[in-house]
Amino acid sequence: MSDSPKKKPRKFIRFCSWFNLLFLLAILILIFVISERWWLGVIATYAPRMFYLVPGAVLLLAGLFVDRKTAVVSFLGIFIFAFVGLEFSIPGFGSARSEGTQPLRVVTCNVHRFLPDFDSVLEEVGHQKPDLLFLQETRGTIPVSLKAKFKGWNHISSDAYWIGSAYPLRLAGTCETVAFNGRVSAIAAEVGHPDGTFLAINIHPWTARLGIQE
Repeated sequence: MSDSPKKKPRKFIRFCSWFNLLFLLAILILIFVISERWWLGVIATYAPRMFYLVPGAVLLLAGLFVDRKTAVVSFLGIFIFAFVGLEFSIPGFGSARSEGTQPLRVVTCNVHRFLPDFDSVLEEVGHQKPDLLFLQETRGTIPVSLKAKFKGWNHISSDAYWIGSAYPLRLAGTCETVAFNGRVSAIAAEVGHPDGTFLAINIHPWTARLGIQE
């Protein structure tokens, strides 16, 4: 006997829900196990992760109306990926700012020795209206346009790092990695913020390039 008209949508949603769960688990393996060692891992690692939850959300709603047992599978996939892949960090939610404190906007950018078109990068950075700016790969002469864009700011530079701030700055130290022949992987600065002095770290970790080159 063939399936009834009601059973066909249920079987289809059930299949898609289980497939989506396995797909999300595969994405997590690509991100956290394979990562940059394979080109697919590179794509999975750097693609916006919120979009991975869209199919599961659609299947969850469909399951609630057609097959509630299947909805549990969709919810499980969303929960696992949100807990592991997103670490429950959703853009626009969960502000860490306490009431009465002054907001602080931090922007970070690898400027690749100010090439090939630093002025375009600088324009994009300026649109973000940062209070604290971290730049990496600032080798060579610091462009005049950078100083002009953030005129009146405090700034420090060390090795291939530049930190600019609308608040007082003091270089606190550098981090040299023994594994990479003393390469400076980060610098730290004390920021004199109105809510209290804090330590800000400009970091540029060594990147595994096997997957990217492939």
